[in-house]
Amino acid sequence: MTELDFGSTITGEIAVVNKLRESAIRQGNPPGTKLLAPAALLLCAVLGFATVSSYNPPSAQGPNAAGFSSARAETLLREFLGDETPHPVATPANRRVKQRILAQLKRFGIEAHEQRTFACAVSWSVCAQVENIIARIPGEKPEALLLMAHYDSVPHAPGAGDDGAGVAAVLEVARQLAKEGPHRNTLLLAITDGEEVGLVGAEAFFGQHPAADEVAFVLDLEGSGSSGPVQLLRTGRDNRFAVQRYQAVVKDSVANSVANEVFKHMPNDTDFSVAQRAGLQGIDLAFAGERNHYHTVLDSVDNLDKNTLQHHGNLLLPLARDLLQADFSNTPTGDVVYLDWFGLQLHWGEGWSLPLIGIFVLLLVVAVARRSSARDVARSGVRVLLA
Repeated sequence: MTELDFGSTITGEIAVVNKLRESAIRQGNPPGTKLLAPAALLLCAVLGFATVSSYNPPSAQGPNAAGFSSARAETLLREFLGDETPHPVATPANRRVKQRILAQLKRFGIEAHEQRTFACAVSWSVCAQVENIIARIPGEKPEALLLMAHYDSVPHAPGAGDDGAGVAAVLEVARQLAKEGPHRNTLLLAITDGEEVGLVGAEAFFGQHPAADEVAFVLDLEGSGSSGPVQLLRTGRDNRFAVQRYQAVVKDSVANSVANEVFKHMPNDTDFSVAQRAGLQGIDLAFAGERNHYHTVLDSVDNLDKNTLQHHGNLLLPLARDLLQADFSNTPTGDVVYLDWFGLQLHWGEGWSLPLIGIFVLLLVVAVARRSSARDVARSGVRVLLA
């Protein structure tokens, strides 16, 4: 992950709310909207923070687990990282990691090849020679689901969390899906290079590789630490379909629309941004616990929480299975606001945000008068939403 911090507190969310309010004032929006829209975001931030802070990732599963196994994924991770030498783009260590991943895909019987090319990321003012790993499991239709993670590291970190865990989860999920086929849709893997220097590998794939034209939906995995829950960091355009599918199949969810707004105002990036700029639908998943390990020698396999690795797979496998059977030619359009609240997965059209903030503010006033707890207020609001 390229210098990302989506925060362990609501400090970032509050800062974004202030920026949105200032932006509304500069744009001359009506007085009522100057405060209500940021207030709605702040409400989601506070409610979402309560959920994230109380959530523990699912327990790691052993090598004989029927579903996703963090033990099997860890074996793959240790295998392709080898002695855990840092492996930034265009280094011998980077190429050794690439060759080990290619060997793993070959062992799984999955068709794979290298995309060796020179590419530039204009937004980062950087160019590099990258060596992406592209793999394919053909489906009955050419429309493709793309699973994406990056295998390069920064020059001074082993890269187990950023982004070895994502690569290992993609490999383990692809191994299982290859045995389950044929699927309605094609499955593509883009295990990119050069993410850490400015998303160059993703720029090369979406800008130069012919398979990019087949992509209908993207699932990107990232990490900026060694532990914590895997969160739905952001979605692509017309996110109604993505959120509906996510909430239909994911059981270990940590999701909040405000994370997407926070990310827009952070000086950071992930490969998913390139997919967004290409106009694709998709979901960006990431974890950020023990952030002091991020981009340091502490980003090692031993320090990686295997429960977090399990959470990666618990999200990715059911999502991929579901989307491989989806009809991408007929998906609902429009954007929704989404929120998890202690096991409840909620979403609503953007136009409902202001009426809902009014309801929650009214409930808050009543709660203060009755000295109710914040959780009681939120649960009352949820009951209104579900009524």
